[in-house]
Amino acid sequence: MEDNSQNAFALFRLPQTKQIWLVQGTCLNQLSALQDIPDNAFVLSPFNAGNTAYYFAFDQLKPYIKENHNLALPQENNQPIVSNSQTKENYINLVAKAKEVIKESETTLKKVVLANAKTIKNIAFNPVLFFDKLAETYANAFVYCVYTPTSEWWIGASPETFICSQNAAFTTMALAGTLPPNATRDFTSKEIEEQQLVALFIEQQLIEASIPFQKTEAAPYTTGHLTHLKTSYLFGSNQNTKQIYELIAKLNPTPAVAGLPQEKAIDFISKHENLNRSFYSGFIGVKEANNLQLFVNLRCLNWDKEVITLYAGAGITADSNPESEWEETQHKMNTLEKFLFIIFACGFIVL
Repeated sequence: MEDNSQNAFALFRLPQTKQIWLVQGTCLNQLSALQDIPDNAFVLSPFNAGNTAYYFAFDQLKPYIKENHNLALPQENNQPIVSNSQTKENYINLVAKAKEVIKESETTLKKVVLANAKTIKNIAFNPVLFFDKLAETYANAFVYCVYTPTSEWWIGASPETFICSQNAAFTTMALAGTLPPNATRDFTSKEIEEQQLVALFIEQQLIEASIPFQKTEAAPYTTGHLTHLKTSYLFGSNQNTKQIYELIAKLNPTPAVAGLPQEKAIDFISKHENLNRSFYSGFIGVKEANNLQLFVNLRCLNWDKEVITLYAGAGITADSNPESEWEETQHKMNTLEKFLFIIFACGFIVL
C-alpha cells in the first residue's frame, strides 16, 4: 500500500467465522446515503447519522493471512483528536440528572443511553497487532481495524448486529442489559426492562413498515466477559431495497445506543452528555451485492498516534443506580483495555 493520504483500508472478520478479510480503496470525505453507496464498499457511520455513512469502495475481498502480508500503515495526522473523558463524579452526576428527568417526565423520556470514555496516552501501538489479538479472542463479535483519512484509526469487537443479510433474508437484534464479569445473579427487573424497550422499538418499526418478522425469546448472550439479553429478529425476502434503507434510517440509532423515545433521548444526549462520540455507537461494516453486513460500533477504540480513546455506554432508566452504571461502562471498556496492557504493557499511561 502506498503511503498516500487518500488511501483507506480495513481488516475484518465476521462473527462466528475464521476468515479475516482485507479491503483497500479511496475514501470520500462526505456522508452518503446507503442506497447511493456502490456495492463492494466498506462503510463507517458516525453516531446519529440515520442511513448515511462514509465509505470507500474496494475491488474485491482479499483473504488476509498475517504471515503472508507486510501491511504498510498510512501516515497519521500529526494533530491529535480531542476527546472528552468523563470523570467518575461527572458521569454519576449525569446519570442522576437523567434519572431525575425520566422520573419527572416518564411519558416523554423512558430511557437514555449515556456514553463514557477513557483516554490512554501511548508510547508505541500497532493497531494491526491489536486487531489480531481481538480476532483470536472474540469469536462471536464483528472484529475490525479500519483506517480512513476521515475517521483515522478505529478498532473494535462489536457484539451487536445492526442489519445483516444473506440471500435476501435479513436479521437484526435487540441487545441490552449487562451482567458484570463472573456475576452470580440473574438479570434485574431494570435490565430486563431496558432490553424490552429496545425490542419493542424494533418491533414497532417493522410493523409500521409492514415487514413480517419472526423473533426469538429474550435470552442471555455472552460475548467476552460480559453477558447481555438478546432478542433476534428474522425478516424476509419479500422486501424491496427501498424498504430496507427506510427501515435502517428509522432504526438508527436504536434505544440500545440512544434511548427512547428516540428524538427525546438524542436531545438529552446532545445537551448534557458533553462527549464527542464520533464513530462510537454508529454503524460499521460491508455493503456487497445482495449482502449487507452492518454492526453497531461498540467495544471500540480510536487511535490517533498520540492517544487511545476507549468508549462505552450504559442504558439509564428510572431504576438505574448511578454507581452501577459507571461500573458497567468500566467493564465494557475493559473488554479492549485489558489487551492494551497485555500486549503493550510498558507503553501506556491512563490519563
